[in-house]
Amino acid sequence: VGSEMCIRDSNNCDIIPLEMSFPDINNSDGSNVQRLSWLNGNNSVITDHIIVNGGGHDWFGVWGNMDINSTAEIWKFFSQYDIHGKIKMKTRY
Repeated sequence: VGSEMCIRDSNNCDIIPLEMSFPDINNSDGSNVQRLSWLNGNNSVITDHIIVNGGGHDWFGVWGNMDINSTAEIWKFFSQYDIHGKIKMKTRY
């Protein structure tokens, strides 16, 4: 935890993060995953930090921890935003 605090502060997100643990679907990898999310930033920005406890430095879902897929998590996060902030969902009539 460190650089995410600078990002949180520059985006004016909440001080206290929402904490969530991912299901430990692979008990044999010796690691578990949690997400810290600082909400309510400017333009609906969220500062998200995924921590793999005991995971080392791997591309998770391919090597090491198999509880998450790094590629999918990164895309899930960044696909919510454009240069102006959170993308508004269009409603169908």
